[in-house]
Amino acid sequence: MPSLPPFPAAAADQCVKCGLCLPHCPSYTLTGHEGDSPRGRIALMQGLAEGRLAASDRLQQHLDGCLGCRACEPVCPARVPYGQILDAGRAQLAMARPARWHRAALRGLTHPLGQRLLQGLRWLWQTLRLARPAGALGLFRLGALGRAASLLPAARLPQPAALPAPAASADRGEVLLFTGCTGAALEPETVAATEALLSALGFTPRTLTGLCCGALQTHAGDAEGGAARARAAGDALAGDAPIISIGTGCGAQLQEHPMASVRERHVDALQFIRRHWPEGVTLQPLPQRVALHVACSQRNVLRSGDDLAWLGRQIPQAAVFALDASGRCCGAAGHHLLQLPDVADAHLAPKLAAMRDTAPQWVVSNNIGCSLHLAGGLRRDGALTPQVIHPLVLLARLWPRR
Repeated sequence: MPSLPPFPAAAADQCVKCGLCLPHCPSYTLTGHEGDSPRGRIALMQGLAEGRLAASDRLQQHLDGCLGCRACEPVCPARVPYGQILDAGRAQLAMARPARWHRAALRGLTHPLGQRLLQGLRWLWQTLRLARPAGALGLFRLGALGRAASLLPAARLPQPAALPAPAASADRGEVLLFTGCTGAALEPETVAATEALLSALGFTPRTLTGLCCGALQTHAGDAEGGAARARAAGDALAGDAPIISIGTGCGAQLQEHPMASVRERHVDALQFIRRHWPEGVTLQPLPQRVALHVACSQRNVLRSGDDLAWLGRQIPQAAVFALDASGRCCGAAGHHLLQLPDVADAHLAPKLAAMRDTAPQWVVSNNIGCSLHLAGGLRRDGALTPQVIHPLVLLARLWPRR
């Protein structure tokens, strides 16, 4: 029997149930049910931990419905660590309930064999150019398989060539590039773009492909599996080199890693490049409309939500704007977009409506789950044509050439 970390009762008791977080909670806004609010879910998890509530389908529904966006944390006057409580509550529930299909799928996805399978599937999908006929035939709207197919990147983006350095400079040392367990399989262009940008700035990236931070397992209630992957990641990240993450989901997990040496050396890739931005660099102009999607993990955990706006200010002639002024979660939320597709799509709907109203050519997001969810929604919609792109891929495309 796997061990279960103790429920953080003291942290849960910090919540005085004031309700100031309710207007900021996307799931409560969607359903209006107290059990779908942060304070309601904390009360449910407290009841489960204390033996006053049974592990029921209804309790499972309320906890599964949480996006884990953590928008409640910045506005909480008591600074309740809701994310920590949610992970512990889901772990309790997972111990009391039969294993669910999505937890098994996550274990497979983060296994090296599963990553290679996903990479091969993506290669086959793009090589045979199946996205266009699948969309034309309406297959993306047919069941779970069609939905999963709609999330696959439709085409390979061009790999960036070596980017010229803005000025001669000494070697600035090695950095560890953390791609995550799905980065190499689903975003190889982002990995290549980040490597090229870091090299142009004088750094030597050492790419750690396929290493899992444990976020998917932890947030799905697999506390033991998440902890094992976190330990393995910590071992692989030993040393004193900066740790650069390309996705905000992995970045948020590394930012809260059990090892202080990991937390203190970690920085998001876009934030790192912003800190080391060379003077006098002018990007190539882009006379198009660019919508910025700030992921919840970027805004509420990394607290680096203005980095995308900074990038937008560096692009000459671009009309840059926030995709959705409300800043609410898009509904991707790790495995949520597959586990509860109808709920995920309800959260996505305002983003699609915003794209219809503003007609951007580009939608920029640096969270792989958000990017897949946004792009999948566009493919299922069929009428919208913007391209979803990682900010570092866009930056590499616009980097000045000599």
